[in-house]
Amino acid sequence: MIKTFRFALLACGLVGGALTATAAPAVPVRVATVELAPHAEERAIPGRVEAIRVVDIRARTEGVIVQRHFQDGQYVTEGDLLFTLDDAQPRAALALAQAELKSAEASLRQSQQLLTRYERLINNHSISRNDVDTARMQRDVAAAAVQQAKARVEAQQIVLSYTQIAAPVTGRVGHSAFHVGTLVNSSSGVLVDIVQLDPVRVSFALDEAAFFSKTGQHADIHALKQAWLAQIEVDGKRRDGVLTSIDNRIDARTGSVAVRAEFANPQHRLLPGGSVTILFRPQELPSRVMVPAAAVQQDPQGFFSWVLKPDHTAGQRRLTLAGQQGQQFAVEKGLQVGEQVITDGAQRLREGAAVQVLN
Repeated sequence: MIKTFRFALLACGLVGGALTATAAPAVPVRVATVELAPHAEERAIPGRVEAIRVVDIRARTEGVIVQRHFQDGQYVTEGDLLFTLDDAQPRAALALAQAELKSAEASLRQSQQLLTRYERLINNHSISRNDVDTARMQRDVAAAAVQQAKARVEAQQIVLSYTQIAAPVTGRVGHSAFHVGTLVNSSSGVLVDIVQLDPVRVSFALDEAAFFSKTGQHADIHALKQAWLAQIEVDGKRRDGVLTSIDNRIDARTGSVAVRAEFANPQHRLLPGGSVTILFRPQELPSRVMVPAAAVQQDPQGFFSWVLKPDHTAGQRRLTLAGQQGQQFAVEKGLQVGEQVITDGAQRLREGAAVQVLN
């Protein structure tokens, strides 16, 4: 009787152990709440970076380069000196012009004094009217000579200023083949060029359908700004641009219109000639059901997510997607706002599996 009882207890223990072994533990997961958020499908359009200002630096007078104030590829600020030319000859020419001006001014004073004396004498009938007219003419000639001398001084001052060649814009200089000791003049060609790097312009082609869909048949740049936003991604961050102009015709070969936008470029990460992708989207964003990309999976039947049920089990939900925005998908069908989707741990799930929420 005792042996039979022991065997019964042992059998009960084995059965209980088997039941315990077959009960699957809850799968640890992390979840996110389905939300309603602004969303619009973006157009990824290839664009080309262009410099808004490119300045060719040329010599405007003849002289030998005595100083070069920059290194190739250096960033310069408007007003920074680039080249200094030998100014000995322009200074001498300026000194000569200034001396001629003083001489002309002295002649003018002498002529004016003579005219004043003659005008007093004519009242006493000591000289003729013809003498007064001649003196007045000589005074006028002397005054004109002073004006000519002043103009020559100003011209020589301008020539002297040309020996100091400065940067007219802020930007990066290119490679220059001109160094100290080189004789340059107006025929020497481009000494160096400067490219403005902040801001930069991006040119891209917007297809005709997108162009007219928001702006109408009488579209201009103002309507385009109100309808669309242009962005680029730099170092993982989006940067808004300002639409500045549209071309005056549609390219019949491509069915698109050329558009330009300006972007801030403080770190000079965008260089003229480079390629970028314009992210073009409407200014007004409709609200859509949004779900994290980590919660969306795909199999041969399409897209799906694992949804956390009220009884803390997992259920598979088939999805119809309406596009992607960054790390989120817009869901057209399959999920409701407020539901919780599993973003981590889904690889161990099956339909109806118990889950343990970690967050």
